[in-house]
Amino acid sequence: MIFMIMQEAGVFLTKLALGVAAFAGLAYFGKFYDKRTTGVLLTFPILIAIGLLSASDPVKAAETIYAIVIWNAVLFCGVLTWLARRKESLSSVRKPRSVGRQLAWTTLWLVGAVIITHFLALSPGPGRLFVLSLLLASGYVAILWRAPPKVDAPPSSGIGLAAHRNQLTMFFTGDLMRRMILFVAAFCVLYAVTKSPLDSTWTGTFSAFPLPGIFALASLSTSLTGDELRQIRDTVLIGPLLVIPFNVLFAALVLKLPSSPPSFLASGLSCAMVFWLASAALVFWLVPCFAAIADRIKW
Repeated sequence: MIFMIMQEAGVFLTKLALGVAAFAGLAYFGKFYDKRTTGVLLTFPILIAIGLLSASDPVKAAETIYAIVIWNAVLFCGVLTWLARRKESLSSVRKPRSVGRQLAWTTLWLVGAVIITHFLALSPGPGRLFVLSLLLASGYVAILWRAPPKVDAPPSSGIGLAAHRNQLTMFFTGDLMRRMILFVAAFCVLYAVTKSPLDSTWTGTFSAFPLPGIFALASLSTSLTGDELRQIRDTVLIGPLLVIPFNVLFAALVLKLPSSPPSFLASGLSCAMVFWLASAALVFWLVPCFAAIADRIKW
C-alpha cells in the first residue's frame, strides 16, 4: 500500500515537473529564440507520453490522441490568428483578461475534444489522419505562409553568460511566476480528472490537453508583435505530423514493457525520454531548415 502511494506520488511529481518545464521552456524559447520552432513545440507530446503510460489500454488511448492533436493544432492556429489581429490592444491587457483568455481557450478545447471523442468511431485511422494533417499543413504553407519582414541585423553585442542570466532573471519574475502558480493549480485539476475511473478513450482525450501550450501562448501573447505571433502560427499545423507517428510507435512500445509496476514505470519513462530527445532533435533540426526554404520561396 505504501509502495503504491509512493509510486503514484512519483508519477504525479514527474508529470508536474515535465508540465512546468514544458510551459516555461515554451514561453522562454518563443520569446527569445525561434518562433517557427515554437509553433511545432506547442503540441509537443511531452504529457501525451505520460498519458499513454497511465492508460489501461494505450492503443485505445492513442486512437483518441490521433484526432485530438489535430484539433489542438487547429485551435492554436485560430487563436494565433485572432491574437495577431488584435495585437494593437494586447499591450494594455491585464492579468484578469489574460486568465480569462486561458479559460476561454480551455473551454473551446473541451467542447471540441468532447465532440471528437463522442464521434471517435467515425474517425479514420492514424494513417489517414496523418495524410489529413499533411494536407492541412501544406495548404497553409501554400496559401498563408509569409516570410517575416526583412530588418537590418543589429550590431553584434557579444551576448554572453551575463546577458543570458539577465534574460532569465527578467523572464522568471512578475507575471510569469503568477502564471506558473495558476498552471500548477490547473494541472492538479487535470490530474484529478485523469485519475477518475475513465475509459482509456477519455484518458487519451485528457492526456492530449495542451495545457503547457495554452499557458505558454497566453504568456507570449502579451510580449510578441503581431508578425511574431503569425510566425508561430506558420508551423503550428505541422505539430500533428510529429505527434501522430510518435503515438503509433510509443503506444506499440508500451505494450512490450515489463508488466511489474516498478519495472514498467522505470522502463516507460526511460523510453519516453529517448522518444522526447529524438523528437526534439528532429524538430530543432528540420523546422529552421524548412522555414528558411519556405521564406525564400515566399519572398
